[in-house]
Amino acid sequence: MRDRRVMDQWIPGRGEGDRVLTELTDALAEATREPRAILMAAAGALNRLRPGIWVASLMTKDPSVMRVITVDDGDPDTARYVQAFEHSGHLSDSPISSRVIETGEPLLLPSISIVELADRYLDEGARGYMQANPWPASVTHFGIVVVPMRARGATIGTLGLFEPGGSAPLTPRDMTWLQTVADRTAAAVENAQLYEDATKRLERLDALQSIGLAITSTEDLALTLKIILDRLVAHLEVDSAHVLLLDQAENVLSPAASTRFRATAAPDYRVPLDEELVSQAIANPGMETLSRSAAYAHSRRRTLFARERFIAYGALPITAHGNQVGVLEVFHRAAISPDQEWWSFLEALAGMAAIAIDGAAMREGLQRGSTTRRGGTKAPDLSPAELRILVLLVQGLTNRQISAQVHLSPSTVKFHVRQILTKTGAANRTDLTRLATREGWV
Repeated sequence: MRDRRVMDQWIPGRGEGDRVLTELTDALAEATREPRAILMAAAGALNRLRPGIWVASLMTKDPSVMRVITVDDGDPDTARYVQAFEHSGHLSDSPISSRVIETGEPLLLPSISIVELADRYLDEGARGYMQANPWPASVTHFGIVVVPMRARGATIGTLGLFEPGGSAPLTPRDMTWLQTVADRTAAAVENAQLYEDATKRLERLDALQSIGLAITSTEDLALTLKIILDRLVAHLEVDSAHVLLLDQAENVLSPAASTRFRATAAPDYRVPLDEELVSQAIANPGMETLSRSAAYAHSRRRTLFARERFIAYGALPITAHGNQVGVLEVFHRAAISPDQEWWSFLEALAGMAAIAIDGAAMREGLQRGSTTRRGGTKAPDLSPAELRILVLLVQGLTNRQISAQVHLSPSTVKFHVRQILTKTGAANRTDLTRLATREGWV
């Protein structure tokens, strides 16, 4: 039996309630700036106040995906059952949380039987799990209170107590007090999410800057692409990625750089450009679940994917001057639903890969024929970044426009322009454009 003194501390009065709220606020302040840690701190503090099954759910940027935190330090049998229930994947789909989120209204059930709870509030999958795995015999009824977590007028999740037995039935007063707790928790969670988002943006900007520096400092395309892929898996938190280059003559994609594949044979695959899996992923950007894709069954690489245990797949075309030169593919060993910022960063990386590939192609073309068809002068010795900037200069772009294209700062672009003028002997940008066009350097 639970300690009655602990039960009496649930909401004994305004003064004690304020003290508990202060302690909860302190616990939230001590938590890390990670939303999951804040939910754990809130649920843990509430569980110490009133033992039971505390469940906090948080909507992600994809409304169909929920983070669910469960804390139960009460009855050991119930705790083990809830843990197994959560791991089964059915607890996170609870229609109770969905109902509270959709209506924005709290739910209070002072006492409800397990059978009625399953019939009225759980979905078919959860009911099936409970039929196959009955609740502990000691649990026949629940007291339930679930309230919305609200921040700046919007519902971002729920906070609730599922209490087996209910020797001290839940009341509307409990629900009102819990709503205050939920709103404080929501404010802390939202601040953490804003901090997390801002940190990710800064880290991704730093990654693009480092890739830009790599492009300007090395002529090794494979190395540059590997740097891009390493930044990709680190900042987008996926398991593997690679760049496939297009062989125009054979219309076949071949790996140019890969990262985090377990199989050593991964770089040996050659993929037809019209492979259904690739073409569908490019036509409909998104991380696709392979097991649900009809195109996956016909993929030449399905054995590789199965061996790697990939679950999710996505692809973006790599284009230079309007022409496709390759494909950037990403893989993950769990289903994911990335947000728009995730995709924007992936698109930026595909653009960086295009710059590197285009620079390598221009450099190879210049090396193959150092004179123009009209017997012009020898092409200047320009770095990959300088070649790319030269092309954009000839197209009439300003330094700021070029900066946005090559992901370098305007001052860095200005430096490269001066270097190009020095190496080519051009007097100014107009003279450079005329000279590059006449001599066939671009």
